[in-house]
Amino acid sequence: MTNTGTRIRPSRRCAGWLLGLALGFGCLVGPAGAAELVYDDAKLKVVHRVLCGQIDMFKNSSCKAFPLRDEYCHLVPGKCARDDEYLDIRGVVRTTIARGLFGRDYGHQQNAATIAAYERELPIIISKLAATSCPTASNLGLPNVPFHQQHRNFIKRAIFTGQTDETFDLFLLKDFEHFKNGKAALDWDVNAVEYVDGEPETLLDYVDKVLAAPDDGYLNMERRGTVIRLRKLLVHHGAVHARDLDCSHRGQIFCPLKAGAQAAR
Repeated sequence: MTNTGTRIRPSRRCAGWLLGLALGFGCLVGPAGAAELVYDDAKLKVVHRVLCGQIDMFKNSSCKAFPLRDEYCHLVPGKCARDDEYLDIRGVVRTTIARGLFGRDYGHQQNAATIAAYERELPIIISKLAATSCPTASNLGLPNVPFHQQHRNFIKRAIFTGQTDETFDLFLLKDFEHFKNGKAALDWDVNAVEYVDGEPETLLDYVDKVLAAPDDGYLNMERRGTVIRLRKLLVHHGAVHARDLDCSHRGQIFCPLKAGAQAAR
């Protein structure tokens, strides 16, 4: 099983990691002799539940979702200075995941090798969370708009709550972009499949649904121009629709492109 157009590159000891993630086996990560990071689907589910809430809270509280935590400065380079009481969306995601995997003492007790293992694994974790729906709807949606009440993943929630530029330009693109043969790609799987009301949906599918809605009814707190720009960036990095993926069984979240499928335009 391979991922779709997006090459996830961290060094790994566990063969067939995509199969392991898809089936919920968890994983040991890191090259031989390096620190290992152990987690499973149950732990990721808890992490994602907290993260979904933090995306809403971050928007609600004018970037004050977290109090000052000097111990996490390794995870938020340049944004967690000792005199800085704010964290950006990059820090929110990184810190929430780290705390979920390592506990509140992460940063005090973890050595450099463990932190390096976390950095290698982070694109994999983001890919898995990109296929995981939030357990509840955003509290920033309109109650009379059914689209607002669907439980999509934290990345789509960030778009929905008007945090697109911060999430992509300053984190998901900036931290994980690489180039191969002159083409831009991402270390996390931009085509991870989330199942919304039983139907497969990629990030590009979601963006197109938002843009296709009459009277901008699905934009919620984001601007149309920002979402149009995001769509171009996603396509540039290999994003496709779910219909262009060859998922061999229902529920599969990492799927190769169908034979002959073309990149989205």
